[in-house]
Amino acid sequence: MALKDWQTNSEYYRDIFWKTIDEWADPSKADEGAVFIENVPNHEEMLAECQRYTSWNPESAFPLVSGRKRHERYWDTTSNKYEQIPEDRVGTRGFAIPTKEDFPTIYEFLKRNEHQYFRPEISRLDAGGHIFPHTHSSPKFVEEWIYNMCLNFPDKCKFAVYPLGIIPFQAGDVYKLRGRNYHSVINESDEPRYHIMMRTKEYIRDYEKLFNEQF
Repeated sequence: MALKDWQTNSEYYRDIFWKTIDEWADPSKADEGAVFIENVPNHEEMLAECQRYTSWNPESAFPLVSGRKRHERYWDTTSNKYEQIPEDRVGTRGFAIPTKEDFPTIYEFLKRNEHQYFRPEISRLDAGGHIFPHTHSSPKFVEEWIYNMCLNFPDKCKFAVYPLGIIPFQAGDVYKLRGRNYHSVINESDEPRYHIMMRTKEYIRDYEKLFNEQF
């Protein structure tokens, strides 16, 4: 399947993402999917801050992804297809802004790296949670790249992006992901997964341009 096809916001490609990953995944395509940036040594302190935090918001704080509470379907590895999320799985995703009061270690790291990482947001994906295959694009805006810092990566957790396939995340890793390409996370472990989404300088520039054009 051609890369340009996977960059379209098509229901078809979302549905076949995990089903066909063995066919399309190509580890040599890292530059088109996910580029390793660094490993943060004090990630365990950051993780502890997230584990202590209790005021998770079911919605993202940022307008372009506002209302992203959870996806109504998830990939079931038993039936090998998307299934409706049962009622007892409501609220499998949570978001938080890394403030100095609640996340001092994370806040300090971001402050030291504010020249590179912009508009950060912490995401919690509960045990059994799924982030549906999606792109960071719309008719008016495309987020080309986004940084993703993994604070923990439990067993039976998988993060994939087209066309690379499975990203070999380890706790503390920061990857620069191709936001316009389909990506998805499955957490089939018995513990939450925590990661920090951080925007690029180009995102801030393009977002402000779009905002000014609209208003």
